Amino acid sequence: MLLNHGLWYTRPGFEPTCLPLGLLHRARTREMICPVLSQPDPARHLGPCGSTFRMCAALLAGLFFSAARTLYAADPAPPAALASPAPQAEGEPSAAPATGYFTHPAFLEHRTGEGHPERPERLVAIETELRKQGLWDRLAHPLPAPASTDTIGLVHGADYIANARKDIAAGRGVLTTGDTSVSPGSWEAAILAAGAVCDAVDAVLTGKLRNAFCAVRPPGHHATPDRGMGFCVFNNVAVGARHALRARGLERVMVIDWDVHHGNGTQDAFWTDGAVLQFHTQERDIYPGSGQADERGAGAAEGRILNFPLERGSGIAVFEKLYTEHLAPAARAFKPQLILISAGYDSHADDPLGGLGLRTEDYGHLTRIVLNLADELCQGRVVIALEGGYNLNALGASAAATVAELEARGRQARPTPISPINTPEK
Repeated sequence: MLLNHGLWYTRPGFEPTCLPLGLLHRARTREMICPVLSQPDPARHLGPCGSTFRMCAALLAGLFFSAARTLYAADPAPPAALASPAPQAEGEPSAAPATGYFTHPAFLEHRTGEGHPERPERLVAIETELRKQGLWDRLAHPLPAPASTDTIGLVHGADYIANARKDIAAGRGVLTTGDTSVSPGSWEAAILAAGAVCDAVDAVLTGKLRNAFCAVRPPGHHATPDRGMGFCVFNNVAVGARHALRARGLERVMVIDWDVHHGNGTQDAFWTDGAVLQFHTQERDIYPGSGQADERGAGAAEGRILNFPLERGSGIAVFEKLYTEHLAPAARAFKPQLILISAGYDSHADDPLGGLGLRTEDYGHLTRIVLNLADELCQGRVVIALEGGYNLNALGASAAATVAELEARGRQARPTPISPINTPEK
């Protein structure tokens, strides 16, 4: 059944799922061979394929992703959306999309099991809402490359990386280090999730994009340097931050985490690293149990970790007060060159795992506050990565509220590239 540029398919044991074409076919100049009608582009035949549509959908769902990955891997040319932008006058609106949306079909192959809240349909829900609101076609859609072991090793220990890969290759359903469900497709998804944030950082720092949203799975902010936990394999935002510092020559990066659960992995990764300022808001006394106000870092990072455990039902008024009275002054004193956001949408009032009481429009408001600070402090350089959010309707609408703010700001002039920019192999 064709539905708003998407298709429905059914997998045994799962409810019917809509896969928007954007996750099946990236609109780029490559030929994708349809397994049923042998057409060069799935988007061209889905409408008229008639009685064979359901068969076609099932085959696409089973075969397309690996074929697409092979084709993309065979052609390393950068996406057109990431070509160097034409020069533009100060303050002139950007003609080409200046907000990047980084995702990959392989993220759907990270299977967590029936009934698990962190499921592939989360990304489908976000894309569906972006299309519904007319935002999808106003974004750049670069296809990310996987992060190398060396890049992931900027945050995670070699033993943990090797053990995670071994667990997944062995067909384990859960990492041996903790409560993260995995499947045969999880390794590729995990290295691509970290790679997506690094690619987004590169694009923003080089001025090719003004800002970016990374719709990635698995999420990352609970993954510590030596342990995967809380649905996370690698800490995508932490890897992106360290990549900006080590590979791109930045001196100061700020990480904001508005997930309902404390970003313990990010805190651990930069506990003594004074180059990173962290600002965490989380519900008090829930998983993973960390994030007390007296957890402030050590050594060079003492005072660079700001934790605000919140009472259930706090709502936007509390967030706005914290962002105005604590986040903004800290950011101005620190003067970050880049802001990363761990964007969890489980602080939404309708989320089954959280209870902080935010509404859909509140995420747009928080995004706007951060973008205003970024414009003031670091030429608008903001990269946002998906963390939690488990009510599909609330997640889709809230992420779209975030992306809408990014896209509106992206229509303004792009920042100039950070200098110096190192160019190591990622």
